[in-house]
Amino acid sequence: MRIFTLQTDVGHVILAVAPASGMERRRADFSLAQLLALYYFTHRRSDVARFPAFKPHPGSSSRGFIFLTRKLRLRYMKTVLPVTLMCWISLTLSGCANKALERGQYAYNSGDFETAIEEFSHLTSSEGLFYTACAYYRNGDDANALAYFEQAEAHIDPSKEEFWHALITPYKIRIYLNQADEYAEQGNYSEVLNLAKKAVALDPHHKDANRYLTAAYVELNMADEAKNQLERMTQTDSDNPQWYELLAEFYNRTHEYDKAVASYQKVMELRPNDAKIREKLAKAYLAQGNCEAAIPILKELIDLNPFSISTLFDLANCEQRQGDYQSAIAHYTAITNIAPMNGKAWQGIGASATWLEEYDQAITAYQKAIQSDPTDKISHYQLAHLYLHQNQLADALNAVSEAISIDNTYKEAYQLMGNIYRKMGDAEKAAEAFEKAESL
Repeated sequence: MRIFTLQTDVGHVILAVAPASGMERRRADFSLAQLLALYYFTHRRSDVARFPAFKPHPGSSSRGFIFLTRKLRLRYMKTVLPVTLMCWISLTLSGCANKALERGQYAYNSGDFETAIEEFSHLTSSEGLFYTACAYYRNGDDANALAYFEQAEAHIDPSKEEFWHALITPYKIRIYLNQADEYAEQGNYSEVLNLAKKAVALDPHHKDANRYLTAAYVELNMADEAKNQLERMTQTDSDNPQWYELLAEFYNRTHEYDKAVASYQKVMELRPNDAKIREKLAKAYLAQGNCEAAIPILKELIDLNPFSISTLFDLANCEQRQGDYQSAIAHYTAITNIAPMNGKAWQGIGASATWLEEYDQAITAYQKAIQSDPTDKISHYQLAHLYLHQNQLADALNAVSEAISIDNTYKEAYQLMGNIYRKMGDAEKAAEAFEKAESL
């Protein structure tokens, strides 16, 4: 036997084995070569073995094929197919594959993923399978994308395994999490748990994968597993703030606010300039009831973004709880400057002004709140209180009646109505109102 080694101009090495004797370089029928190349390219490599003349070497790839030649008795040519023909077939296949790759890439970049899938599907290398998977993924077909990514992994050259896994793993994780998201919408957290575990197995430090895993544990009432997992991550990856952040979120969900504060403080140590974490820490302080600690952080956040309504609300509410009513009014007013029809802010101004005994300001504020939301029973009720305090009994009765018309089970409103009638000297109606309040 003689082994012929040919180096092509595209860098592919083709080996052919033929009998040492009787090898004649005669003119070959290249139409047969074209037919074989087309057959291979159309039916994929696995079907070529069925053709009696050719057998792919087990170690061959889609870009450089090793063929073992037999004596081919052609209809008009009784000789051994020359090595030249073998080289021509390999180059033809390689050229077809390259053209399919180019056409597929063009379609992919143009957003024509259906065409890209069709072109890439002719490629059987790990690269071709990877491109096919990407096209399916971009086309929204996660199931086929995952199948092709797994096929690509099965065809990976061991020497390039790390490179290909680095490319494929993020896609597989996204697919698992997309599927987990769909199951979460259906409330099927058992499947979410399974998919999240697969994603975490691919990348144990993936934030979203661990978030889904934790959420699944929580929804399935597996709180210990969620807590243990996150606490384990804070120990094994202690310089990574994301685990402390996730753990803090978990503690918030379980109303363990002291632990949530401690976890957010750890995140702040690792990411001192993260405004979002500052906001979360402030909210944890608020949930803890620690306005004194929350206020300095909230003021810093306001300096960074003076137009954040939620932060202004938190700060004003804290100041109101602390008895700093003037500051509270200032920050509630800042909200109304941004959003003039914000009823909650007007309510806050009304409440703070009432504490300061600025009754005219309070009445105006509650009237503004009612303008922004006529169904605001609390503002009607508070307005009735203020009118009663100023002895404007008719206005007080109208305001409390509005509150009751909005909610006829409003016990406090009936009690206030009774007080108004009693002050008006109508004992019978006062008794009716008090009796109604007692029945609720």
